[in-house]
Amino acid sequence: MNDLFQQDAVMQMIGAKLTVSGHRSASVSLTVKENHTQGHGTCHGAIIFAIADSAFAIA
Repeated sequence: MNDLFQQDAVMQMIGAKLTVSGHRSASVSLTVKENHTQGHGTCHGAIIFAIADSAFAIA
């Protein structure tokens, strides 16, 4: 499954890392940087949902 994650252009672009991949489970991490934030200075919801979507796909 790591190969599938490595081929995910969006995850590579934002700098996300696949930290755990097992039977029916996956964990993706990201160090939030300024280019991941929205106007209030917190991580943009689209980034959070993209990470969740990739984790679900890997699991």
